[in-house]
Amino acid sequence: MKKYHLFLFGFLSLILLSITPYGCSSGHQTYYQPPYTERFYTPKQIPITPGMILKPEFNICKDIMIINAHADAGNASLPACIQNNESLGAYTHLWSGNLKMWTDTACGVTKTELKNRGVKISQNIGKKLALSIDHACLSWGFRTIGCTLDLKVETGDGHVSRFQVANEAINLYDSCDGAVTKAVAALFNDASIRTYLTCPLPERLPKKKPVTPAAEKPALPEGPADTDEDGVPDYRDECPGTPKGAVADVRGCWVIGSALFDFDRSEIKSRYYQILDEVLYILRKNPALKIEIQGHTCNIGSAIYNQRLSESRAHSVMNYFISKGIGKERLIAIGYGYSKPAASNFDENGRILNRRVEFVTTY
Repeated sequence: MKKYHLFLFGFLSLILLSITPYGCSSGHQTYYQPPYTERFYTPKQIPITPGMILKPEFNICKDIMIINAHADAGNASLPACIQNNESLGAYTHLWSGNLKMWTDTACGVTKTELKNRGVKISQNIGKKLALSIDHACLSWGFRTIGCTLDLKVETGDGHVSRFQVANEAINLYDSCDGAVTKAVAALFNDASIRTYLTCPLPERLPKKKPVTPAAEKPALPEGPADTDEDGVPDYRDECPGTPKGAVADVRGCWVIGSALFDFDRSEIKSRYYQILDEVLYILRKNPALKIEIQGHTCNIGSAIYNQRLSESRAHSVMNYFISKGIGKERLIAIGYGYSKPAASNFDENGRILNRRVEFVTTY
């Protein structure tokens, strides 16, 4: 019997020693911890559903260009939204994505919504929206996965809006797909973007009264009012009060283009003095007239540099007028840098229009 007990004790001891590495020691987690693997994901398009846009009806322009403005085409890891989140541990996977491809998805959702509104997606005319998803991160909850992203939107007139949205779902796919759609819906809910995308309704001419044989023919309806007679109707005139004889652009503003100056210079080219002499003629014809000389630039270069360049150009024009006998008290020179674009800075044609000098009457 004693030998039997010794045999049994030795057998049990052997079993306990063999299972010790897999008990409650530090080796337990290592044994069950799955290896890290990295997965790649790009969200798919989910159309905007009714109710996501708070004020869905507005008179949207019929030609709009959508641009993927994300510069970096490389893949990148999708980090944890909270860097010390301990739930990003042994039981999760590392994820990576290409944010330019994510931006493609956002562009696709935007185009689908525009097409549902009867908009033609243009390639070279009309309004422009440049989209870029610049950041995305993940968060892991007990039952859900969160996806947070930043969508940057720049309109054709240079206004920039940013939208940070978060979405949660039971899996990463529905979470990130929904986050992209939420960000695009936020775009359409933004007041400044809605204003930019809104086009005026066509004018409705008054109905003509029926002509009777005994009555005189009714007068033809008058066109829209143009108080300063610059060729731009008042409802579109951004610069009312343009003096007679001044050349106005499509906005109704008294403008001289960048032909006065060489690129990156503020000295007036002598062959363009004739253009400034036309302005002198108007100033001499209206001796009580006072003007503000506004210098503008495109967006190439830093804001500080362009501010100084615009001021220097405005002062060059003012000094020319003073040298021709116009009183200094009638002139003010101000530079605006690239803060007030007259056209889009997305292409060179627009940037040329933005390098300009404008004259605003101050009386």
